[in-house]
Amino acid sequence: MTGRRGIRDREWLGHGALSFLAEASDLLAGQLDEGLVASLTGQLIVPRLADWCAVWLEDESLGRGAWSDDPGASVGARLARVWHSGESRIEELRLALEKDPPRPRDPWRSGPVAHPWPGEALGPDGTHGTALAYRLVAGGRPLGTLVIGRTAAPATAVAAETPDAAAATGVTPSAPPTTPDTQATPATQATPATQATPATPANPATPATQATPATPATQATPATPATPATQATPLTHDTPGFPEEITGLVEDLSRRVALAIGAARQYARQATISAVLQRGLLPGAVAEIPGVRSALVYEPCDKGGPSGDFYDLFPAGDGRWCFAVGDVQGKGPEAAVVIGLARPWLRLLAREEYDVPDVLDRLNQLLLDDATEAADAAARALVAVGGRPVAPGDGPQTRFLSLLYGELVPVGGGAVRCTLASAGHPLPLLLGPDGAVRAVAEPQTLLGVVEDATYTSETFELRSGDTLLCVTDGVTERRSGSRQFDDGDGLAAALAGCAGLDAGLVAERIRRLVHEFGPRPPEDDLALLVLQAE
Repeated sequence: MTGRRGIRDREWLGHGALSFLAEASDLLAGQLDEGLVASLTGQLIVPRLADWCAVWLEDESLGRGAWSDDPGASVGARLARVWHSGESRIEELRLALEKDPPRPRDPWRSGPVAHPWPGEALGPDGTHGTALAYRLVAGGRPLGTLVIGRTAAPATAVAAETPDAAAATGVTPSAPPTTPDTQATPATQATPATQATPATPANPATPATQATPATPATQATPATPATPATQATPLTHDTPGFPEEITGLVEDLSRRVALAIGAARQYARQATISAVLQRGLLPGAVAEIPGVRSALVYEPCDKGGPSGDFYDLFPAGDGRWCFAVGDVQGKGPEAAVVIGLARPWLRLLAREEYDVPDVLDRLNQLLLDDATEAADAAARALVAVGGRPVAPGDGPQTRFLSLLYGELVPVGGGAVRCTLASAGHPLPLLLGPDGAVRAVAEPQTLLGVVEDATYTSETFELRSGDTLLCVTDGVTERRSGSRQFDDGDGLAAALAGCAGLDAGLVAERIRRLVHEFGPRPPEDDLALLVLQAE
């Protein structure tokens, strides 16, 4: 690399390259969107390392992709990002690159390979240059392609070099080389007419004539056959190339980009699975109960994984409706398994006309039996592969479940009989029309903890204007420094301020107060259910 660009490359590589990869790693770390990773890659490379950059991303749903050994295989890559130092050229460059996606024949090569130059897309001054393609691979899987390009400098760039730049390339502008014609002129070296002139030897007093065949200036032109300007013509060639240091730097960067894209894809797959699970774990709609208004707030904290909170409100037959608000210890797939076990069993037991305490008794035993079966299966698997037997208490443990479960039965006169029980769950609060608030259940043991536990329930009537509030611990334990939202009966005080509001406004006000309690967003899932007698 020569000229101003070569000098800039060397200066930047000498001073900035050491921190470039570290800064790039910090910037790419934690990015969970592959499109954003591609965009950041273009901004990192252009204009510091290349004139333009393009990122193709493999679409796993389209098949084998552009890096297949089979040159006839269908391309499964999409051009995700194009970046150029001149924004006016981006769209033309994109159109040209889309017509010629990368197809390296060696699918496992990690270093750069040549890529076709994108024709006239870069304008008359950019019709020639060098493009290099880097394969993006993480975990043994092709994720895409990174292509960088540098436009060749026009021929006039040599003449425009500054003295310092010319010195770096070995060119001396003040002493242009003698043209090849001067060196090869036969008359200059031994003109036949000069040698054959009879008057020349008869005139010995003419030294200039005798010295003509061996003029020192004519002989002393060794620079002519090897003029540095002739050697430095890569600036005027079709492919100016990249310094080795830059190709190596981009190769290191491409590895980091591949890891970031791989992490983003893994997150996207997990988020998709979680969304599907979440839709299956929660009811599609909340049942309408005659004489009762209901409102729900459900805010999972982790958008990329199944929440540990769940709710349900469903008809149980014979004029009965049942509701549940629960919280599984932890989050993620294991929590989803417990919710997927508990919700269907709640509905089944309720429709089989088990009363509230019996539903909790049986669900508790079901969770314990499931944990025992999982532990036995794990122990057998370990022994089968030669592992040591699992000691009691060391195997998989059940996920503890806190649950508020109740049954509603309209009894006429605008009243609704409510029977409920709390198993390790924040107690429900009843708000009267006069603003008085009281708890309407007793605390009991979590489900899935104690063998043969027995549960009890409480029954009361919801009368016109009464409001029942059921929440998870994401509400009561919302933190602001060392304080919690429910310290000093904070939830009861917040509910008392909702007297006279309908169910929807009560739910929204409690949600807003929880969010406003601390300077940062809530760090736990939020779920609350409001039931109000009309």
